[in-house]
Amino acid sequence: MTALPDRPPSRGWLPRERASASVDIPTAVALFIVEGLLYVASEFMAVIGAAFSEPSAELDAAFRAGLDRTWWLLIAAVAFAVLAGFLRAPVVVVSQVLAAVILAVLLGLAYRSYDEAHPPPPTPGPTTAYEPCYSGSHGPSCR
Repeated sequence: MTALPDRPPSRGWLPRERASASVDIPTAVALFIVEGLLYVASEFMAVIGAAFSEPSAELDAAFRAGLDRTWWLLIAAVAFAVLAGFLRAPVVVVSQVLAAVILAVLLGLAYRSYDEAHPPPPTPGPTTAYEPCYSGSHGPSCR
């Protein structure tokens, strides 16, 4: 009787060894380029939407739609990085983490510029009828 060779336990549908470099590197480059083109297309759509809109509300809506598309690209990059980690493709993991970091920085800068362009309204100052209500007092201004 022949002895069966010792094999590591099967992990199901996950590969046992790393992805070959001939598949890993072109996949990483292709995904990075596709995500970059999607981001550029997203920004182009936001600029076109802003160019043909009225100055106030529609412009803000177009800008926020661009922010939403960037969020979805960020989520997709993280999902691709996790999937590549399961499939043991290290170059794809690194490229997708790099893409996610770049998208997160761009998203943070976009939110910062949006917040600077839309400052909160000033708080109203006290009026002449204003009386502070201190703890324990039961005057006419404490209701």
